[in-house]
Amino acid sequence: MTEPLPTLADTHGLWQRYWLRTPELEDHTTRVMWMQGEHHHVDMRLPLAAMSLDQAPSLSSLSAEQLRVLARAEGFAGTTSVENGICTWTRIINLQGPLKGIDTGRIIQTAEGLLEVGIHDPYEELWQRVDTTIPQTRLMTNASGQRLFLLWTTTRFAMGLGWKDRTGQSRSLPDEVDHAIACGDNTALADAFDQEFCIGRIEDNQGIIEHSTLPMRCGMRAFDASPLSDSAMPIRVARTDFFGRTVEQEYRDSVMAP
Repeated sequence: MTEPLPTLADTHGLWQRYWLRTPELEDHTTRVMWMQGEHHHVDMRLPLAAMSLDQAPSLSSLSAEQLRVLARAEGFAGTTSVENGICTWTRIINLQGPLKGIDTGRIIQTAEGLLEVGIHDPYEELWQRVDTTIPQTRLMTNASGQRLFLLWTTTRFAMGLGWKDRTGQSRSLPDEVDHAIACGDNTALADAFDQEFCIGRIEDNQGIIEHSTLPMRCGMRAFDASPLSDSAMPIRVARTDFFGRTVEQEYRDSVMAP
């Protein structure tokens, strides 16, 4: 008897990547986590070399080479669909900036976890579920137009903060960082890193960051969780600027066009 094809419901919850395999490499060290709600996702990918930057007091304290390492982190958020066992992640915000085509993979249920097999590129990723709870979702923007994707359960959350217009720009995040370093332009560096994709826990009514594309933010409070379930209430997100100063920004629910 043929096994039924996976559906979107089979992707709900919090996942951690166990390995990536391509014809050129096998990766077990990059920290990759993906939270999937009913229709939306947040994905965060942090290379091993970037994890050691968690003790840095600020982005401004990093060397040029360390900033380049951090610019290799990945994060994206958007909508998800599954048809005939083919999963498509439509990225609405993307840390790396320009999109490199459609993010699509065939998903297969295995004894080891959820196997993703590339459609347009030759790769395989094995995902293992950390939490089966279906997260709730809020889609928000702040006064500057920055977008916030927030997915959460009673104990975990995933947050993606970014700019939709950067998906259509010509330079990737590493290129933006290289250019800013060459020009000695801290304002441009601050702008390039004015994004964050993170996974954390909710305890004592606070969202606490555990893994982030800004690793020096690990252990910090991201938001007060008490207004999460009331869509009329704004969420005040604690951000850390380029010089390590904490600022709070208010985000309100919005209808996001793809």
